[in-house]
Amino acid sequence: MAPLLARHFDMLDFVKKSKELGVKEDLAEYQARQFEKVIDIASATTKEEFNAHELATKTDTKQLETALRTDIKQLEVDLKTNIKQLEIDLKTDIKQLEVDLKTDIKQLEIDLKTDIKQLEVKMEQYRYDSLKFTIWTGIGVVVFIGGMLVKGFHWVG
Repeated sequence: MAPLLARHFDMLDFVKKSKELGVKEDLAEYQARQFEKVIDIASATTKEEFNAHELATKTDTKQLETALRTDIKQLEVDLKTNIKQLEIDLKTDIKQLEVDLKTDIKQLEIDLKTDIKQLEVKMEQYRYDSLKFTIWTGIGVVVFIGGMLVKGFHWVG
């Protein structure tokens, strides 16, 4: 782990060490004041930049995480509710379709039975008409042949 940096510039310590290295006391004090000004300016600029960027704190991120979790939970609840409602609606629609389909099938059965009855009546009529035709044709043939025989045998004077 890296060592922690000093929280402030110790001007007295700087002057003392500079003197020990052979720098004149006036020059060391001047340099210390200039370093202190530079540090103050840099510190103020850094603080302004942090404030301008509105950096999030751990508390901010924790609050955001809590809010997001709450929103996600609510979305899950809403989604489950919507899915349940869709299931109910779908089941209702299927039941209605079943009822409609059964009704349509019943109506088709009725229509088919009616059509079959009508065809049976027509077939009976055609059978009756065919039988009449056959009988009358037979009678006509018998009369015709009888007439031919009578004429042929000269039974009629």
